[in-house]
Amino acid sequence: MKPLTELLTDFHKLVTKLTVAVAFLIGAILPAASFDASYASNAPEEASSLYAQAVESFRAGKLEDARSAMLQLETEHAEDPTLLLNLGLIAEKEGRPGAAIALWRKGLASHPTDSDLLNAIDWIKSKLDRGAFPRDVGTWETLRQSLLLRVSPFATVGGSAILLILAGIFFLRWFGRRKRALENELALPPPPLAAIVFSVLFCFLLSVSIAIFVDRLDLRGTVIQAKIGARSAPDIAATVLFDIAEGAEVTVRDTRIVADLEWRRITTTDGKTGWMPANTVLTTDDSPRRAFETGAPK
Repeated sequence: MKPLTELLTDFHKLVTKLTVAVAFLIGAILPAASFDASYASNAPEEASSLYAQAVESFRAGKLEDARSAMLQLETEHAEDPTLLLNLGLIAEKEGRPGAAIALWRKGLASHPTDSDLLNAIDWIKSKLDRGAFPRDVGTWETLRQSLLLRVSPFATVGGSAILLILAGIFFLRWFGRRKRALENELALPPPPLAAIVFSVLFCFLLSVSIAIFVDRLDLRGTVIQAKIGARSAPDIAATVLFDIAEGAEVTVRDTRIVADLEWRRITTTDGKTGWMPANTVLTTDDSPRRAFETGAPK
């Protein structure tokens, strides 16, 4: 067994290597996670002028003018997080909190680390009636809310690649030392702790990347109409199975047109399934205009 001084020296070397690796990893991940420049600073002059006009209209309380300008800009620059953030603020001012959350979730679908969108959702959730929201949320949904929706898939994939390379380097160095020790009949080197740590981190980030990919296979939506019932069939006369609160997130499983009315079969975060009119659910694939076409604001 090694003396305590040698163990402390080895530990210090390991910590130093890990610190350097983590610093390198953070430097590689942050550009991918924060590549989200302000719309106004990158837009052409004409678009910037229209954006400024929309902001001025919003501040003056001319919500219809502000909405029209923002929607025009969003059509030309789809899924821009700044535009979706402002459209959500307009929806909230118009008394459409569900539409606001839906627009912000749409922005997060392509910009999962946008802090403004995340903060906006947390802010407006505190203002909604939580009584009809699902309470018995499954493990997968808990994982989504706490991790998968808050990290960039580019960051996890990039981090996994870097960790794999680092683990490979340290393992190869260890195998080289072990081979030389066997050839010279010397004591075998200790286990490569750094390589093991990097391998564990690699497996973790790779698992997160796979989980994010699997989650993106589902089409997510948000209820944008005040408390509505999910029915047993795509028929207005069908039995109401349960009520869903405005702003609740659902998974869209199927779409069907019955008697010129489009319906969506949805599953709530606690596993309940039912049919709802398509215009009461805004998915991440829908146009932002649909957020303002459902019913009258409260």
